[in-house]
Amino acid sequence: LTADKWGIESVPKQMEKAMQPIPTQEKTASTIWKRTSNEGVISLPDYRGRIIVLEKKQFDSHTTGKGSDNRIVYWDAMCETLLNPDEVWLNDDIKKNVYDTYSLIRYYQDGVIVANYRIEEDKLVLKTWYLMRTSKDPNKRIDLKKIWDKRRHGLLIKKAEK
Repeated sequence: LTADKWGIESVPKQMEKAMQPIPTQEKTASTIWKRTSNEGVISLPDYRGRIIVLEKKQFDSHTTGKGSDNRIVYWDAMCETLLNPDEVWLNDDIKKNVYDTYSLIRYYQDGVIVANYRIEEDKLVLKTWYLMRTSKDPNKRIDLKKIWDKRRHGLLIKKAEK
């Protein structure tokens, strides 16, 4: 069950409707952790007021060291995505054939932010956030629709009316 089957417009059309560019910020990962963590976790609200927890290990793997791809600049956009997503999917984006991942998507004029959290025991745990690929690299053969369908599939829980 992809976005097409749910009758939702394509990623480029959603971006055309977006009203603002991706918000970025320049604080360091260390500064954000110090200001927002409490007892080894960051607690963030989602669009339903549920608390999503981000553990130190996961935070560090996304914001520091090799392979972090500078995601900290999208911290504000990720928080905005949690609070006001354009689409929310329940799918198996993290663990195949286990529908326990909420994929929240927010469209901006210049890109798309995805935040994924999972149901783990009695809490919702933020597992990742990233800038979704929306354009082709001229040096690589990639199928953008396949990339988009990987995030935009499963049970559609929420979609914004624009």
